[in-house]
Amino acid sequence: MLDTLTIDNFTIINHVEMDFHRGLSTITGETGAGKSIIIEAISQLAGTKSSRDLIRKGANKAVIFAEFSHLSRLEISQLLATNDIDFDGDYLSIQKEIKTNGRSIARVNGSVVNGSFLKALGSNLFNIEEQTKHQRLLTNDDQRKLLDSFAGSQLKQKLAQYQSAFNKYKKKRIQIASIKKKNQDLKERLDYLKFANQEISEINPRLNEDQDLETKRVKLSNYEKISNALQQIQDLIVQDQGIQDLLGKAQQISNDIANYGSDYKKIFDDLNSAGYALSDALTAASNASDDFDLGNENELDLVLDRLNSLDQLKKKYGGDLASVLTYQKKAQAEIEFSQNSAVSLKKLEEKSQHYYELAHNLANELTSLRKTASSKLTQLIEKELVTLGFQNPHFEIQFINQDLQESGQDQITYFVQTNVGEPIAPLANIASGGELSRILLALKAIFAQFLNQVIFVFDEIDTGVSGHAAQAMADKIYQIAQTNQVISITHLPQLAAMSDHQYLIKKNIVNGRTVSSICLLNEKEQIEAIAQMLTGTKMTEVTKLHAQEMVKLAQKAKIKDGKINSD
Repeated sequence: MLDTLTIDNFTIINHVEMDFHRGLSTITGETGAGKSIIIEAISQLAGTKSSRDLIRKGANKAVIFAEFSHLSRLEISQLLATNDIDFDGDYLSIQKEIKTNGRSIARVNGSVVNGSFLKALGSNLFNIEEQTKHQRLLTNDDQRKLLDSFAGSQLKQKLAQYQSAFNKYKKKRIQIASIKKKNQDLKERLDYLKFANQEISEINPRLNEDQDLETKRVKLSNYEKISNALQQIQDLIVQDQGIQDLLGKAQQISNDIANYGSDYKKIFDDLNSAGYALSDALTAASNASDDFDLGNENELDLVLDRLNSLDQLKKKYGGDLASVLTYQKKAQAEIEFSQNSAVSLKKLEEKSQHYYELAHNLANELTSLRKTASSKLTQLIEKELVTLGFQNPHFEIQFINQDLQESGQDQITYFVQTNVGEPIAPLANIASGGELSRILLALKAIFAQFLNQVIFVFDEIDTGVSGHAAQAMADKIYQIAQTNQVISITHLPQLAAMSDHQYLIKKNIVNGRTVSSICLLNEKEQIEAIAQMLTGTKMTEVTKLHAQEMVKLAQKAKIKDGKINSD
């Protein structure tokens, strides 16, 4: 049960605190006073997407806070436990802050939760029927969803099994289509890919081979210059009175004075280091001379030919050898794919057929479960429609077999006959606004009995209804409120008179700004509010007496049925 609702800086609401009670609570007020804002605030707590446009102008955030108690649904306890949220089986709080940057943060019992969790929790707490969404009852998809909800857990489990098989079937068909398309694309390129792979394989380049060859080409092109230079270096170092001899004499002289001061010692150390470096340079020059042997007079030509071959590959298949090798690898993979695709397609077709047959069998089981549920739901709806003022109504749920879809093979259409002598036709074709409201309420009444909803929230579900039908709807909504908490926005005086608690919302100008306020009416205030609803303009004593009579008759009806609500 929703116990309290606090709204701050939400659209035209500055601050509102509401205490709710068991049974039927109605919210009344003039058009534009802000009644639907209360429903929007509750919808935010149920996981509706937020927008910064909902924040009252001048505020830095909007905050909605609600407290609940007597939550006996197992699904709620399991959902909270799964997400490690403390819950004592009774008290629950939800808070949602909407910030000016468009983001929002939600907390359940103080723990931050994401939007998907809040939506899942909200679907177990509330059954919200907003005025703008009444028309969804006219679509085949929503009609199927309503039937599936009524069918219960067995169908829900079967639908999950079907969707698993169907999605696997779809995945295989996508893979098959992808392979076929790729094969089609490869058909024109395959010969070229084979040629490219063969050409690259014949030349057989190595990664960075061109860089190594370029280094070798430079050496070979300057062979004589390099060879002479290396020989001269060695001669200058080792010849008589060469660098090595002169350095040795310098080392001997510096050694004689090394003990006379640190500066002299450093000279000796530096000359020693120079000796080691000179020895290393001599060794390197000697090794380079030994390694630098043409061996083959045609080696430069071979290098140039090899570089030319590599350059041709780079021009064709990429700017460098890494790109050439990558191209070859991809070409080989595509050639292999083409060669193996027939086998792959055969395996995929077999798996696809397996999942199709499995999905088809499960779809047949879904159809059977839906038809069983539709037979029961049809009877219940007809009974409810009678109580809502229809004379000899006839309701049917018709099935049309279609190709497998995400929901099965059933296209479901609600048919109704609301007037004696008229043909039965699809609900979308013949239902007026008032008739649609009553049919929707009939479904809600059934769900209230069988689906164990916690809180029903109606936003002018009585739109387009008047006279006897209006009283019938009021009685039906009150009936739902005997087992479920109901919060209903209404313009019907009949429904307001039947309410256990009536709230009046008003729009005022405070400090030059529009502000909505709401208050719980006492018995006298309720009669005056209903009288105002009856007249629509200036309230008279006659309308006031009429309102008083409506409230008394409503009270008698409640006492007669033994259904007076108290909190």
